[in-house]
Amino acid sequence: MKPSLTPRSLAGRLSLSVAMTSVVLILLVLGTGLLVIMQRIDAQMEEQARRSAAFLSESLAVPLWSLDFDAARAVGQALAQDKVVGLVEILGARGEPIYRHAKGEKLLLERFGQVIHDGQVIGTVRLGLNDTPRREALWAMAGAGAGLVALTITLQFLLQAVLFRPLLRKPFAALDGLVGAYAAGDFSPSPPPIRYAEFAPLVSLLLDMGRTIREQMESLRKSEERFSLALDAANDGLWDLDIPSGTAFYSPRYYTMLGYEPGEFPATLDSWRGMLHPDDRERAEAALAACLEDGAPYEVEFRQRDKNRQWRWLLSRGRVVERDAEGRASRMVGTHADISERKQAEELLRQSEEKFARLFRLSPDAIIVVHLATEQVLDVNDAFSRMFGFKHTEAVGRTTGELGLYQNAAVRDAIFGTLRDGGQVENLEIEARRKDGAPLGCSLSCQVLLLDGQPHILTVFRDITETKKMQEMMIQTEKMLSVGGIAAGIAHEINNPLGIVLQAAQNLVQRTRPDFVKNQEAAQAIGLDLELVTNYMRMRKLDVFLEDIQSAALRASAIIRHMLDFSRRSESKRRICDLAAIADKALALAQNDYDLKKSYDFKRIRVDREYAADIPAVHCTETEIEQVLLNLLRNAAQAMAEARPPVEEPRIAIRLSRRPGSLRIEVEDNGPGMPPEVQRRAFEPFFTTKAPGVGTGLGLSVSYFIVTKGHGGAMRLESKPGSGSCFIIDLPAEEA
Repeated sequence: MKPSLTPRSLAGRLSLSVAMTSVVLILLVLGTGLLVIMQRIDAQMEEQARRSAAFLSESLAVPLWSLDFDAARAVGQALAQDKVVGLVEILGARGEPIYRHAKGEKLLLERFGQVIHDGQVIGTVRLGLNDTPRREALWAMAGAGAGLVALTITLQFLLQAVLFRPLLRKPFAALDGLVGAYAAGDFSPSPPPIRYAEFAPLVSLLLDMGRTIREQMESLRKSEERFSLALDAANDGLWDLDIPSGTAFYSPRYYTMLGYEPGEFPATLDSWRGMLHPDDRERAEAALAACLEDGAPYEVEFRQRDKNRQWRWLLSRGRVVERDAEGRASRMVGTHADISERKQAEELLRQSEEKFARLFRLSPDAIIVVHLATEQVLDVNDAFSRMFGFKHTEAVGRTTGELGLYQNAAVRDAIFGTLRDGGQVENLEIEARRKDGAPLGCSLSCQVLLLDGQPHILTVFRDITETKKMQEMMIQTEKMLSVGGIAAGIAHEINNPLGIVLQAAQNLVQRTRPDFVKNQEAAQAIGLDLELVTNYMRMRKLDVFLEDIQSAALRASAIIRHMLDFSRRSESKRRICDLAAIADKALALAQNDYDLKKSYDFKRIRVDREYAADIPAVHCTETEIEQVLLNLLRNAAQAMAEARPPVEEPRIAIRLSRRPGSLRIEVEDNGPGMPPEVQRRAFEPFFTTKAPGVGTGLGLSVSYFIVTKGHGGAMRLESKPGSGSCFIIDLPAEEA
């Protein structure tokens, strides 16, 4: 009678019950903790909203009173950086909007406040907080809960595997092992340990049965041992062929090496022929016929199909042992040996040699084989000919010294010395030399290997010219990022005293105006004539000094804004823009730029527009890309104007093209170009080759960070002294 239900594991049920109870308790504790945390977060957000609104009102009192709306916006922007703040709104005394920042998120709390200065309400503020702390707390608790549940489930499985299952199944596993050993023909296993008295009678019965069967098997084995010992000791299959009848005797090993049970196929000459591989049949039968007719030694390799329908290689040896009265062969004996592994090894060796030859010929790296003793080149691959310019016939038979592959002969001698001492060379950067004498930067690896018993050197040359360029670009990028961080720190530190200077200058202007009521009241209180003060300031040019202070401070503020561009991504709104239109607009602005002080006139420069027809619209900040192009155009014009001797026909080319994965902008001039030491520092902040007072050295730095950090693109420079300069900008295509 079959059971109606599949039996379940008792160990599994016990561990599952423990796990479910633990999960319920974890969920109850997490739920209670979440309620308490939410209450604390609400209280903290109430306090933060109150303090932030008060701070905003106090911080705006002086800027709004002095009408310094830029400073007021800066305060609002600083507060808006807090991820919890979802809304910051600043209104003037008449309700006019001064600054508003809204992240578009759902607001959890809102607070209003008044900006008061000397008892007067000069503005209002509105502050809103989002529910970010709540969501973060919820996700944190959810993560903790998931981790605890996962840990509980893991512990449940460990509990089942380590405690419950071994406790319940070990006794049965011991009995099962004993029965399995008997079924496999092993009647001498050690008695299993008995921990429970209930299993002792059953184990004793099984052991008695095993002893009885073992005695019977031992008696049978001894009766067959003499016959099978000789055949079983030999790994080869034996065969004895009766030639007139075509019948044979095959030893058990002959069957088993083909995967059959002894006697599973007929022991006949026709069976042997039927299992031969079609490609080997003619050769095997010819060797057999030659042995039968001429007495030639019989030794042949062929393939036969095994029971799994796979081909196995066999080596057959034999000889004729009996002939009839007429000299015809009547009996032949021999052996079959399985040589499949040897054949596989030979095939693998052949494939390995073929792969090496292909890798040697098709490798993108230049490879040469040199005799260690004579230092003559034995072979070179095609990549070597392409890299160094030597044909195969020109290189083979000559030494590396005769070919002049090494710029420094001492380096070559050191490499050969290291290899002769048993060492090897890995990734050694050297200066190599092409056939035409041009230098070539390479990474060299060498190793000694034996060919035909002779030591040879296998040398791999890898062209690292592009790699070195990439490394220099990475170093430049890292340097610029570091300098950008330093510049941002300096800018923030300068901003504080600069704000005080601007505010003090503004207050001096405001508090010396004769038309302000409070100024008039204060002057009357001390008997001072404001008109005389104003006349005095004009005569002594104090008003001019104040204007100079404000102008210098504003210029310093502009420089600081450029410095801050190094360390933050642009917050300007992006949109879909026509790249060609941006380039044309920047060019129009540059062509109207005539500066006597800088001694250049853009209208005298020929400009070539080379715009590809398939340029798509690009997702970017139009004013920033326009600023970059305008900066490059002005720099090119200034460089050509200052060139000595002057450029006879100054020209600038603007190219727009589409590349795989990017859109490319190129601005190229035929000016004096730049030496390498200037190129390496071209994008550094405050680095300039212009005369003092002509430039700040921030133009290319700001352009670099607009492209790389603001738009996720790349910007590089290609220039040679006397051959002009070309700035290349790549904007990501996925933003198009």
